Amino acid sequence: MVTPMSMFYILLAFNPRTAWEKMALTRRGYGRVFACHLIPLILLVSVAEGIGLCHWGKWQLRFLRIKEFTPTSAMSYELVQAGLFLGMVVFSTFVLQRIVETFGQRRSSLPTFKLMAYAFTPFFIAHLLNLDPKMSPWVSWGLGVGLTVWVLYHGVPQMLQPDPPQTFGIYLSAITVVVLASGFIRIMTGTYLLGEMDLPHSYLSHHYPAFVGVVGKYLN
Repeated sequence: MVTPMSMFYILLAFNPRTAWEKMALTRRGYGRVFACHLIPLILLVSVAEGIGLCHWGKWQLRFLRIKEFTPTSAMSYELVQAGLFLGMVVFSTFVLQRIVETFGQRRSSLPTFKLMAYAFTPFFIAHLLNLDPKMSPWVSWGLGVGLTVWVLYHGVPQMLQPDPPQTFGIYLSAITVVVLASGFIRIMTGTYLLGEMDLPHSYLSHHYPAFVGVVGKYLN
């Protein structure tokens, strides 16, 4: 059975302009976008990636080994990453909305939130590539960001409806927000997966030993 959301995903992949036109006409609020799109999508990706980490581990080139994850460590990592993903969407919405307002576009933040929530769809789906233990986290990030930038091209004019002279400037701003926000999270999560995050000798460990001890217990 083809649901409205699955149809939207199909259109977003092959005909993004039509997908955004349909989405602009819907009356989804914040709660429905969270409950019917963001949370289920992030949960699906997190569960799949977590299962992959438990069964196949992750290749760490620096140490020439496959790091094995226990169910507890994989679940803890995915919970942290899922929280970061939700925060990324909210943060991106807030920043882009402030930028849009500098262009003289005084509108509700809901269209901006919907733009960010749905534009990040290919970014989240690209994380399924991490099921391959030898897939670099940076490859999945790069592919996901590239597809997000592509769908934003049609999403910005349809969802935000800026004045034509301002459209490209807002689009470039949206790209910058997406790359910086997602890149920051990928640095944190990617360095952990690749074994390059040394919590015992980090700044946090020195100043907050109890906190790092609890985090390390579940992530290792």
